[in-house]
Amino acid sequence: MKEVMTLCLAVVALGLTVSTAMGENFVVGESLYLQNGWHGGDWDGDEWNKIKDGEMVTDTVSHTGSNSWYFPGGPTTQGAGTPFSPRLNKSVGAPSYADTATMDTTLWFKAADPTGDGSGFSLYQGSIYGDDRTGFNVYVDATEGGIDIGTYRWADNTFVWENIASGLALDAWHSIDIESLFKDDFLNDEITYTIDKGTSSEVVSSVGNTWTHPWFDENRNDYFPGDGLKFAWSSAAPDAALGFYFDDISYSIGSGESYSTSFESETDGVPEPATLTLLGLSSAALLRRRRGTPARTS
Repeated sequence: MKEVMTLCLAVVALGLTVSTAMGENFVVGESLYLQNGWHGGDWDGDEWNKIKDGEMVTDTVSHTGSNSWYFPGGPTTQGAGTPFSPRLNKSVGAPSYADTATMDTTLWFKAADPTGDGSGFSLYQGSIYGDDRTGFNVYVDATEGGIDIGTYRWADNTFVWENIASGLALDAWHSIDIESLFKDDFLNDEITYTIDKGTSSEVVSSVGNTWTHPWFDENRNDYFPGDGLKFAWSSAAPDAALGFYFDDISYSIGSGESYSTSFESETDGVPEPATLTLLGLSSAALLRRRRGTPARTS
């Protein structure tokens, strides 16, 4: 363990990035709120308002590993008070407003009720102020006919619905991959959604822009960069809906800033394979320095 800590310090000294998943320790049976950087925005003391009873990190269902996050439903508010993921140290958005213009996101989800009970959630980037949604938008509904996924873009001063996938299996895990490229001309943002990537049911949808940036510009004369993810509950979902499980969430902003989690209870400081490679390179670089050979900086 001491050797791992030494190498981790070496990585920091060299200005490299270690996976955030290292050393995560989620408490099973407890709300995800305030665990390992998950928060509720910047209003009302960061509280998650009106989340249904039963929201928690659970070890009863998982995509990989032992745990997942169970979200049974809650606030439909698009501001603070819904689940926000951990913030990164860089913002993402149009080049004139943010540190970087690209963000890649992956998450896995599964409906809690395999019969399709009307559960629904929406996913956005969370604004850097923690008070609203921004960036991409995706809407997921569990209907009797299966899982339906779609998004809104903005054109001619109005919302335009784009269907991404329909009728996906209710009793299976599904993945959403989102590639975002933001531009100073908000109407030309490039958002690509891939559902169940790498499987026989893969769906790729390059819909163009996302409604959030041009809408805020036109209606509030404002622009919100993002720095993480924001989850919200569908206003159309019935009170008895059971919600969703989430697992294997990851996102990266530009290069060098990333977050990933599988909601595990304890990793005992064991690095992921990619991190082991990085640690090995870091150790070699330190050895070169000790022998009087400068490490490359470019």
